[in-house]
Amino acid sequence: MKNKKACPKLRLVLASLLIIAGLTILLVAYGPILVAELRFVFRQRNSQLIDNGQASSQFTEIKPVDEDFSIVIPKINVNAAIVQDVDPYSSFEYQRQLAKGVAHAAGTALPDEERSMFLFAHASGDILMARRYNSVFYLLNKLEAGDQLLIYYRGAPYHYQVISSKEVAPDAIAYLENNDESDLILMTCTPPGTTWRRLLVFADKISP
Repeated sequence: MKNKKACPKLRLVLASLLIIAGLTILLVAYGPILVAELRFVFRQRNSQLIDNGQASSQFTEIKPVDEDFSIVIPKINVNAAIVQDVDPYSSFEYQRQLAKGVAHAAGTALPDEERSMFLFAHASGDILMARRYNSVFYLLNKLEAGDQLLIYYRGAPYHYQVISSKEVAPDAIAYLENNDESDLILMTCTPPGTTWRRLLVFADKISP
């Protein structure tokens, strides 16, 4: 009789543990996304009184993490190193390099060249891997035409302005090989924290 009474209690304990484990996984996977969204909303509310001319001064207030190669996007609070010449077709290589920052796709242009440059931060795995490797670009979907960003390369700043964005399938690789739409493409997974689709943000160089 005692064993029979113990079984329902054991099942209840196991069910509770499974629920807790599931909630923990969701919190670990999506908690940082929620935090990033809340911080973005808070920053936007605080900057509503800043006009376009004053907003450009945000660049002078941000010290890049690496003047040799890095990206700064004030609107979404991005300030990250860029790892040069990463193979975008090798999941093993780019996920290892993305632990260090944003990846520059090998074979695409550098800021001082006239061709198009391709930068990405995304994962090809489960939600935990996606959270780890595309966290730099969580808020890339907040960028709109007219927003500005800055790329440092060999100590020199290069200013870019967003012109458009679009979602594509994960296997849409044409933009890696031939792009005449813009000077710069930023890519991440979308929705944030998944690997379902890819978000592309296009920007043109405005100086130098």
